[in-house]
Amino acid sequence: MKVSSKSKGVFYLFSLLVMNFIQAEEVSSFQQCIFEKINTASDETTLGEIKGLCMMSIPTDQNDNKSTNIPKSNNESVLSFTAHKDNYIFPVSYNSSPNSTPYTQGLIEEKIHNFEIAFQLSSKMKILDNIFGDNGDLFGAYTGRFWWQAYNNDLSSPFRETNHEPELFIDFETDYHFGEWHLQNIVYGMVHQSNGRSMPLSRSWNRLYMEFNLSNKDAWIKFKPWLHVPEDTKVDAQDPTGDDNPDISRFMGNFELTAGYDFGKNHISVMLRDNLRKENRGAAQLNWTFPIWETTDVRGYIQYFKGYGESMIDYNASTNRFSIGFIMWESNFE
Repeated sequence: MKVSSKSKGVFYLFSLLVMNFIQAEEVSSFQQCIFEKINTASDETTLGEIKGLCMMSIPTDQNDNKSTNIPKSNNESVLSFTAHKDNYIFPVSYNSSPNSTPYTQGLIEEKIHNFEIAFQLSSKMKILDNIFGDNGDLFGAYTGRFWWQAYNNDLSSPFRETNHEPELFIDFETDYHFGEWHLQNIVYGMVHQSNGRSMPLSRSWNRLYMEFNLSNKDAWIKFKPWLHVPEDTKVDAQDPTGDDNPDISRFMGNFELTAGYDFGKNHISVMLRDNLRKENRGAAQLNWTFPIWETTDVRGYIQYFKGYGESMIDYNASTNRFSIGFIMWESNFE
């Protein structure tokens, strides 16, 4: 179809009106290119030719909606299970300063070993699709983390700590650009985290959170601020009701910032938490995943963690841990 001068003028005026009225939505680079080409193209130029020129002029990271490492939840089917957080196992996980204090209250007298096995299982399921017009997908998710004293025969190799993290969240797809950065989605959620123990080892908290996912070709950033939902104050330390750990935000902070980069088939990332207080506490975690076999999705995984809140039982104890193992179901990279 050829574009006449009159049609060009009408289309151009209409596009200007659209751009003026849609202030809350960012017009993509492809749309801007179409507007400009129609205004300057000759009468013999077809719409197909204009589209082809604009497709070639758009940077690759915007054209294919890359980065590859931000999960695209809107592509998932309703009532199907997919990875939520990373699924991994560390056969060798060394903690240079294990926290034995919670277990010395007549429950476990023997020393906790430095070496243990640590693993995480995490999955989510889309419950409802497009609950706000053509956007906003509702998800339910569960993440379980486990620390197993498998090499501690003196204690009959118990599971030292198990954390359960069910959550409910709504994922909104977005298309905002800030220079080279693309805000792909915003998540609103609520999460409960607990170690499922009775007093005096019970630890739990509830949070409301937002998560912003940005990408820039092979780099990505996740910013996750949260609000700790307070509970009633315990009348007695052994009281099963009330807040098990009202000071948890002083150690876990109020946000989590993760940044990563993909170079080839290797993925590296760093996670930071901070309480933004004078008495500074938080945590840092370095991750490196890499290919080990070309014929499988199982990849190598090396992790280093330093700080507070690695587990619920250690929320107020600093951990210094180095782990090496395998990641089987990696959520951050597609």
